[in-house]
Amino acid sequence: NAHHRIPVEAIEKCPIVQEAIKQGFDFNGILNGSWVRRYSSVKRVNPKTGKVIASPDGIHASHDAYNDFLIEEINRLSKGMAKENAKVFLESYAQKLGKKIDDLHAVNEKLLSQGKDPIKLNDLFTVNLEAILK
Repeated sequence: NAHHRIPVEAIEKCPIVQEAIKQGFDFNGILNGSWVRRYSSVKRVNPKTGKVIASPDGIHASHDAYNDFLIEEINRLSKGMAKENAKVFLESYAQKLGKKIDDLHAVNEKLLSQGKDPIKLNDLFTVNLEAILK
């Protein structure tokens, strides 16, 4: 399931995101996307392909806390920033989010191998991933 690293809501709520898009930031491009498995309390399979499309070990579910945190963080970090820096800032920020989501995948592999529940995207900024990876 495709996931916007920088949430769609940020287009409306973050002036720097609007400016970055004007400067050519591809909001729906690969830089702002991560592939994550959809969460479901039961495993769901595409009947045509046999591929798992959602499962209890998925991480993509409702993520209002993720969205709210990022919108606040983007606005805080970009406060007073020169408009000319919007695209470069957002590209760099999206890359950092990609790394954090990659770390979340690694943490979840470890947790699942221990029989524990995975951490969802919505909890990404409330847990210390580095501590779990150690």
